[in-house]
Amino acid sequence: MNIKQNSTNRKGIAVALAVLLIISAAMVSPAHAQWGKPNWQSDIDWAIGDTGAPDCPWLYAPVPDCLAGGIFSGNTGGNRSCVINHARQLAAQGLDWAAFGLVLITQCHNPPEQQNVAFAGPFAVANYLRYGH
Repeated sequence: MNIKQNSTNRKGIAVALAVLLIISAAMVSPAHAQWGKPNWQSDIDWAIGDTGAPDCPWLYAPVPDCLAGGIFSGNTGGNRSCVINHARQLAAQGLDWAAFGLVLITQCHNPPEQQNVAFAGPFAVANYLRYGH
């Protein structure tokens, strides 16, 4: 094998490794919902509309008004919808970690979805709450 063939083989191997790396990164990255929106954003969107009784009431200590609203008012603005509204207020104040913690509460019933939010991180979640994208 001469030097030119050796160089071509190395380039081919490098390209193949790069392609494998890209494919494997895509396989381990969080799944995306329909229309290209990440699942964690769809999870927040879903929580905005959920006003029924909460699944994890012991986690609602930071937002007791949301707990009472979700249990006693039926579909009038309690539970996850209320928690997201509090999270939006915190995000608007620049309290990203606090907003992030509240959003995690909204997914307590579904660990894989809660993990999607956790992987997104406080900054991305707070920006989504602030700007909607």
